Amino acid sequence: MALEICENNLILDSHIDWPDRIYHDPVDISKETGKGDFDLIRANRGGLNAAMSVLYIHPGIGIDEGRIMVDSLYELVTDYTIRYPDKFAMARNPDEINKNYQNGVFSIPLCLENGAPIGDDLDYITDTHVTFIAKDYRDRAAKKPVTMPGVEFLRRFCMHILPHRFVKIRRYGIYNHTTKRNLKLQFVPEVTDDLIIENEKPKKETSQERVKRLTGFDVYQCPICKKGKMYVIREIPRIRSPDKYSLRSFHSLFQ
Repeated sequence: MALEICENNLILDSHIDWPDRIYHDPVDISKETGKGDFDLIRANRGGLNAAMSVLYIHPGIGIDEGRIMVDSLYELVTDYTIRYPDKFAMARNPDEINKNYQNGVFSIPLCLENGAPIGDDLDYITDTHVTFIAKDYRDRAAKKPVTMPGVEFLRRFCMHILPHRFVKIRRYGIYNHTTKRNLKLQFVPEVTDDLIIENEKPKKETSQERVKRLTGFDVYQCPICKKGKMYVIREIPRIRSPDKYSLRSFHSLFQ
């Protein structure tokens, strides 16, 4: 009786964490692995036709690292549909699961467990609508809540999923501001003749250097030993106009 139910009905497992397991312990789930909780051979043997494949992200992972992890897990899952199109197929809704079932192909619908990659962007979720925070660049990039139906939100969200083997340079490239900040990358311009000429320009001559060039007298040379160099230690601030007491003291020196 149980075998008849499995053979004549579409069976879906609503939660399997196989992508995370395969990511850390690579095996080919199109064959019987002999370990773990999922592979295609055992699924077919048990009458399973679809598995809600969970992209598990540890809640302690940061936003940037979480998004990289999601992309890696997503690429791992989609790679099976590319290598084994006669065995696996992606499914985004019940109709696609039914279609894959009629074609004898195992369905892989995806879901995300833990919202670390989303960060604080999602503000409120109901049964039909999603409210998230977005920047309004027409209003000086002010953060404002935006509400839309859940289906529309998923449509826009899926627009950011790249095709197989495409890479987001904004996220992974060396010009990413996070990468530059963490790795402290320094880009040195190529040395050209113009830069060499610019660096070789003579510095502006100081008054002391001009006196030595014209008269041969070095104002920095010690007048006693004629060997040591004198250096400025401190400058006494100039007085615009001495007061009457200072003038009387100055005249008393000559009496």
